[in-house]
Amino acid sequence: MKWRWHPVWLVVVLASVALGDEVVELRPYEVEAWHFDTMGLEVAADVVRLELSDLETSLETSVPELLGKHAGVRFSGFTGNGTEGQLALRGFGDNSGLRVLVMVDGLTYNPSDMGGINWMGLDVGELASVEVIRGGQSVLYGNHAVAGVIKLKTRDPGDEREGRIRLEHGSNSTNRGSLGLSQKFNGLGLRVGTYFLDTDGFRENSSAESRGGQLAWKLDEEGGANWSGRIHLDQSHNEYPGPLTYEEARQDPSQSGYILAEQSQTDTLVATIGASGAEDWGEWEAQAGYLSRDRTWRQGAVDIAEPSETRNEQDRWTLSPRVLLPFKQQSIIIGADLKQDWLESSNYIQAPEDILRSEADIERTAIGGYLFWRWALGPEWELSAGVRMESAQTDYRYERFKEEQLRPELVTNRGTLPNPAYKNPPDVDPVLSFAGPVTKSGWAAEISLVKTLSETVSIWGGWDRLYRYPSLDETAAYQDYPLSIPFNRDLEPETGNNFELGIKRSGSNWSGGATVFYMVINNEIFFDEDALLNTNLGETERLGLELDASWQVERYGFSVRTAWVDASFRQKGKVGGRRSIPLVPDFTSQVTAWFLVGPDWRLSFDMQYQAERIQGNDFLNDSQRVPASFLGGISLQWEVYSGLDLTFRINNVFDRNHIVTAYSGGFYPGPGREFYAGIRASF
Repeated sequence: MKWRWHPVWLVVVLASVALGDEVVELRPYEVEAWHFDTMGLEVAADVVRLELSDLETSLETSVPELLGKHAGVRFSGFTGNGTEGQLALRGFGDNSGLRVLVMVDGLTYNPSDMGGINWMGLDVGELASVEVIRGGQSVLYGNHAVAGVIKLKTRDPGDEREGRIRLEHGSNSTNRGSLGLSQKFNGLGLRVGTYFLDTDGFRENSSAESRGGQLAWKLDEEGGANWSGRIHLDQSHNEYPGPLTYEEARQDPSQSGYILAEQSQTDTLVATIGASGAEDWGEWEAQAGYLSRDRTWRQGAVDIAEPSETRNEQDRWTLSPRVLLPFKQQSIIIGADLKQDWLESSNYIQAPEDILRSEADIERTAIGGYLFWRWALGPEWELSAGVRMESAQTDYRYERFKEEQLRPELVTNRGTLPNPAYKNPPDVDPVLSFAGPVTKSGWAAEISLVKTLSETVSIWGGWDRLYRYPSLDETAAYQDYPLSIPFNRDLEPETGNNFELGIKRSGSNWSGGATVFYMVINNEIFFDEDALLNTNLGETERLGLELDASWQVERYGFSVRTAWVDASFRQKGKVGGRRSIPLVPDFTSQVTAWFLVGPDWRLSFDMQYQAERIQGNDFLNDSQRVPASFLGGISLQWEVYSGLDLTFRINNVFDRNHIVTAYSGGFYPGPGREFYAGIRASF
């Protein structure tokens, strides 16, 4: 009989060993799933929270890696080094990042277009907590919160002087470092940090670098309010190696799929300010933020006569006030979200001077209000319900100039000749250009019931009504990617219903839970290659079961999270019946385990498994599939002195050849075995 290594075996082994050790009493945990702190067992959702102590013992250096190994969140990237890509929850595949809301210190971090998040610009060393809320959360969080919400909170200045430093060197000429210092001055706490990353990347043409820093402040209670804020700056550079054929990805995954270089530079500025307080009538908080993300995207090598360049500048202002009003057995949260996005995009042909091919100016204003009510029906039952109303108006202006009038000279087989059609300024192409407002409205609702079985166990059931607005470039072709309808006013927001039943336990030396969900999206948005258009596909269904468990004793611990998902649709206008949704594995599993080897050594293992997936845009389900992957890692932390650690880690320890994602026959491989060594100090 041939034995196969499977994550479940590790769980069994660890549990049998740990039973003989001294248990550790876990405190009931608090979460911010409902904005204001509440006990995790009272929340009708599957919530994973990583505290500062969890983050300090992990050796992960990027947010996707941290979420993948400790919260079971899938990640698909295109660079092979985890610098850019999309998170995925609850059976979403293509453009899954549009259905997961990412918040940093209360500010929506998702781009206003389909562009991915620059994960290099987030310093893991400065995170204070990470919270993953699975399932529909549209009532309290609005747009994007279809599959879940990920809340990242950075460190506040402490009451005492403290500092930390982390340096690491490893495979692919990777060097990274992070520094943080905190000091308090007469009631004003300040915290500064800086970080850097340089890597050649696993694949050719996949180098990346990032430089950034942040300043955080916190003011002692002033006038009954607590004030805090943060300013963050980052500049990142990425190269993109492009897709490979399936055979190329198997034979040599490190090669580049592009003959010409493709690269981008992103400058990011984030500023947030928040205030909170408690009064006789209840609690209140307000958060405001500003996000500026300027990206220059260049396609073509420097020595090519006419490489193209696109400059995409995005700005966002947000304001989110809310209050919590408690009554005898009830409480009500009343809140509002105001968000304004600006986007300016310019596409150039460089010939030797910049030649403007097209330009766009887009503005979206979204205003929403919500009401969330909780009612204790006795000592064991609690009912909650909520509703949100929201409207978004988008003003589009896009001018595409006539291509034949742009170049003053033409390169022909007879040499360089004057262009007889050249015109400066050029005429606007009326077929490809467009302008006008688009107004879309959405509403969300939810109702749930929680029964507390004991101090450590609760069960719940609930229903959520969901929505998501189309992103700016799902509606309009302003990025110079051709669509059959350049301005698709008829593209409707996604709407749907999510049903859940769950049980969870927290306390003693172990915690865990199980959740069954069924989600129906009525008009999910996909890109139809045949129609060359983003369209509302029709009804999609997702039926899933998620299980998680963690065990902690004095010298050992482990956690496991497993999910089964059946994601399918019936495509309008296509021959055939029920088909699977591309890029969704029907089974995933994640396991982490740690051991204290003596008083100074901590040894950790992690494993992630994904079943095979249908490649992106394969709605007929008949193309080469993305193979299943099984990856593992090892890390070692040695406390040389108090506050001084040496760290060692190996990613993909089995050196498995694996595919991260694939679209229309183009495959994006992940990195092979990688080694890293570093030093961490706190003072």
